Amino acid sequence: MPLNKLFRLSVKQQVVVYLAWLLFIVWHLKITYLPYRWWRKSLASYADIQEQSDIHLRAMQIVTLIEKAGHHHFIQINCLRRCMVQKQLLQLHNINSQLSIGVKKVQGKFAAHCWLVVNNHIINDSPEQTNRYVELKRLQPGENQDASVFKNLI
Repeated sequence: MPLNKLFRLSVKQQVVVYLAWLLFIVWHLKITYLPYRWWRKSLASYADIQEQSDIHLRAMQIVTLIEKAGHHHFIQINCLRRCMVQKQLLQLHNINSQLSIGVKKVQGKFAAHCWLVVNNHIINDSPEQTNRYVELKRLQPGENQDASVFKNLI
């Protein structure tokens, strides 16, 4: 995002962009260098956050700002890093999101992709993209996941 566009954002929006930019670095380091067992609890949803009927619209506004930070980052952002930053920042805004994981077979090899869902609305990906994958399961509150599910995402 060019600086002139960044400064046109409200201060609150700028804070989201700056925080997202820093969290991309944090999550890149966690995923790259720390054992999965140290950060796997971050994948789960939190049931104590209230759901609201229009919350997915707020979530999409926040995700749009985070996407701007990700598009102008020196780190190669993949879907898992993107989802984890978005999930963390949404949680800070009291928005509960669920991580969805999908797989597909391409030329005899499995590929995986993940995206976030709020109130049954995909908020950070297009239906055209997510429909290419078979959703394994959506992570529910308190669930632990096997590291092998994330092998192709990392």
